[in-house]
Amino acid sequence: MTTHGALIHGAMTTNDVLKHGAMTTNDALKHGAMTTKVALKHVAMTTNDALKHGAMTTNDVLIHGLMTTHDVLKHGAMTTNVALKNGAMTTNVALKHGAMTTHFVLKHSAMTTNYALKHDVVTTHVALKHGAMTTHDVLKHGAMTTNVVLKHGVMTTNVVLKYGAMTTNYALKHGVMITHVALKHGAMATNVALKHGAMTTKVTQNMLQ
Repeated sequence: MTTHGALIHGAMTTNDVLKHGAMTTNDALKHGAMTTKVALKHVAMTTNDALKHGAMTTNDVLIHGLMTTHDVLKHGAMTTNVALKNGAMTTNVALKHGAMTTHFVLKHSAMTTNYALKHDVVTTHVALKHGAMTTHDVLKHGAMTTNVVLKHGVMTTNVVLKYGAMTTNYALKHGVMITHVALKHGAMATNVALKHGAMTTKVTQNMLQ
């Protein structure tokens, strides 16, 4: 009697057939004599082979914990984009394991810039450099102080004053803006300058002449 006949007539179980090497796991799966789940459980087939032959979907592999998301991504069985889309991997894990770059995350809106900054996933400098966040937003959300913005040349003093991000008084006090420039741009009245000692009477007279 052939092995096929033995199986079809129930004279021999698939397990016995496989155990004695009379039938390969591949044949058993092909003929439906053994389920992929059983094959994987008995180590008759590797998860990699199961995925390669389409006997099991990546989703099934992940859902049953047979393969870690990291391994799936490593072997190219699932793209990071699909993993994130299907919730198989969180953006945080993807970034932590280097499966996805922060630039890619921000570009595809997988993570908001605000969240990225809050969790230190991206530096404010990088966010500004890649245009993911405007300087105005950075200042508005307190992610960067005006002093740091001016120090790194991200924003000019003129723009800072124009948007009210820094008062003229503060600018003069910290030496960020010279009194002459303040007067020239109308940021400070001559009367106020004299009152606060920011300008001498002699300079005022020279300007009036």
